[in-house]
Amino acid sequence: MNIASIDIGSNTVLMLIAEVDLQTKHLSTIKNYYEMPRLAKGLKSSGRISDEKIYSLYKILNFYKSEIEKYKCGKVIATATNAFRIAKNANEIINKVKKKFDINIDVIEGQDEAVYSYLGASSLSKENQLNAVIDIGGGSTEIIIGQGKEIIFKKSFPDGAVSLTEQFIKNDPPVESEINQIENYIKDTFKELTRQVYDNLFAIAVAGTPTSLSCIQQKLTTFVESKVEGHVLSSDDLSDLSNLLKSKSSKQILNDHKEVVKGREDVITSGAILLKEIANLLKTNRVTVSGKGIRYGAVINFMNNI
Repeated sequence: MNIASIDIGSNTVLMLIAEVDLQTKHLSTIKNYYEMPRLAKGLKSSGRISDEKIYSLYKILNFYKSEIEKYKCGKVIATATNAFRIAKNANEIINKVKKKFDINIDVIEGQDEAVYSYLGASSLSKENQLNAVIDIGGGSTEIIIGQGKEIIFKKSFPDGAVSLTEQFIKNDPPVESEINQIENYIKDTFKELTRQVYDNLFAIAVAGTPTSLSCIQQKLTTFVESKVEGHVLSSDDLSDLSNLLKSKSSKQILNDHKEVVKGREDVITSGAILLKEIANLLKTNRVTVSGKGIRYGAVINFMNNI
């Protein structure tokens, strides 16, 4: 059976098409799709997803619907996260998507988002390994610590790469005072993570920020999944990447790093600082990168509940 899993985030709209065996609960990736409409742009100030961004979403879903039909998917799972949790016009968009594309969007709460991220990312680790999954989105960040299938700690923080950029960065490139403000804000907002420090913690960072940073560190200008999935970024790498990016304008970042940062060139600096500071708070000196986030977890959750 083929399943399509769509992850509608604040910055990206992603889709996984996978073949699943419902008896063995095995998932095989057929194809991944990546689009970056930045649905949450201006959302915090206006309270609404703009008409321009709604149109972008419809355009993406129209293409995804054709791919769903092409691969004869017997099940479509569509999850939406922080942008839809806070947008005043979320229900209106959900109803129109159902009417136009016959796709049901499930707006998941932050705690469920954390569980999905953990389910997707922890497939990288060994059985019984103590894991910390870091999922940096556009408008929220989920931190999940668990061992095997047991979750020890989970929390959704209402700050991500886009929201931090909009809140603190007014210059391009950012000035030192703005960088200091972001770092201090993160240390304060995420300080409870200092109570979640464990020996032998296997840290996994999922979503667009870490995969883009992995590409930059490896000097890749196009995304190569085989080189990114499982790639390790040390604490020194995270510091070096943050220092590199904060010295550049968004135009320079796009010019230097090409396709791997396209659509997030103005928020990748905030994302890099956020990942660096979270790793410091968890006292982990290495982070393993994965693209297997919410859309994978949603499929695993579906199979587990059959």
